[in-house]
Amino acid sequence: MTGVLTLYRSSIGKKAAMAITGLLMVLFVFVHMIGNLKVYYGPGGTPEPMLDVYGRFLREMGYPILGHEQGLWIARLLLLGAVGLHVWSAIQLTERRWTGRDVKYVQQKTLQASWASRTMLRGGVIIGLFIIGHLLHLTLGYFVPNFKDGAVYLNVVSGLKGIAPWLYIFAMLPLGLHIYHGLWSFFQTLGWNSQRSTELLRGLALLVALLVVVGNVSVVLTAMMTTLPS
Repeated sequence: MTGVLTLYRSSIGKKAAMAITGLLMVLFVFVHMIGNLKVYYGPGGTPEPMLDVYGRFLREMGYPILGHEQGLWIARLLLLGAVGLHVWSAIQLTERRWTGRDVKYVQQKTLQASWASRTMLRGGVIIGLFIIGHLLHLTLGYFVPNFKDGAVYLNVVSGLKGIAPWLYIFAMLPLGLHIYHGLWSFFQTLGWNSQRSTELLRGLALLVALLVVVGNVSVVLTAMMTTLPS
């Protein structure tokens, strides 16, 4: 345990922590996006909307060993811990970069850095605000007309009306950039990139980011254009 803490105190350890927690979050976002694609099934199902079936599966994970929603809350707490460690490591690394400079740059230039990497910090703040808003909106039901616990399809379709869907779509840009640069940084941190594999790994990071963005935007647009029966 002491060795792990000693490693984490170093910049390399913090970068490794960011890489691992970032990968966990990307996996969660990707799987969650796949689950949300069940909105395409519409209100039909056997005997309920498929999106509701997906929601019930999440609430009953681990049954009968775990009780109702216990598995879901365990997953939420683990994910929250990963997010906290990821953010804290990013803050400490940023502080070290700035405090390590004895003289401020007269003219700051970014060399060999992509636009995605230069916007990671600001994008991370936007994503953090989006996560909070998303939980308040579609998990707790704030600003969702006739919110009903467990009625996932109804809540999503009725909640993504007005300005809400545009806020979701806007948040996908920093999310996509974060996933792209984060995955690429993960490969670099673990030393997987080489002269031969660089382009392949960049392409893989870009593909995953595009799939998440396009998938989530399509869910939002589908819900926005769906009219519930009165």
